Amino acid sequence: MILHLGGPDVILEHHPGCTPETIWVIIPQDRVVFVGDTVVIDQPPFFATADLEPWLEQLDLLQTTFRDYVIISGRGGPVEKEDIRSQQRSSSNVLKGMERLARNNSPPGSDGEASATHPDKFFASELHQQHHVQRLRYGLPPRLFTALSFVPPIEPAPPETIEQP
Repeated sequence: MILHLGGPDVILEHHPGCTPETIWVIIPQDRVVFVGDTVVIDQPPFFATADLEPWLEQLDLLQTTFRDYVIISGRGGPVEKEDIRSQQRSSSNVLKGMERLARNNSPPGSDGEASATHPDKFFASELHQQHHVQRLRYGLPPRLFTALSFVPPIEPAPPETIEQP
């Protein structure tokens, strides 16, 4: 959809991946594209509603078709090329882990999965690791999250006991 508002044209394009309904706002005359959560900076991607293959395609598109544009994230502002590459690496590793589980029907936490899904392959820095783990724990199916095995499963807190007088 192209909006003609008396200034530069504004194009609204559907780019599913991080969510099914993601829309990019593109201003070709100014070489600017607003990509919502397609790229998030200094925080983990959220996988609960994601379709990883199209998301990776959108990240490729940013590095080719939009390589000369200013890319603005909905979470973090201006995007650097390394931000896109970092997001591609982490998302690709999650996709590979999911494919490996499906292909091998591996039990969660098996040794073969642990090396391929070590946190070093997911997180750009240790500073944000806990935030990443929390987002992954919420956004990934429990079996996959457990299979990634970079943190032990959270045990439910024992019920508090109240002493009766």
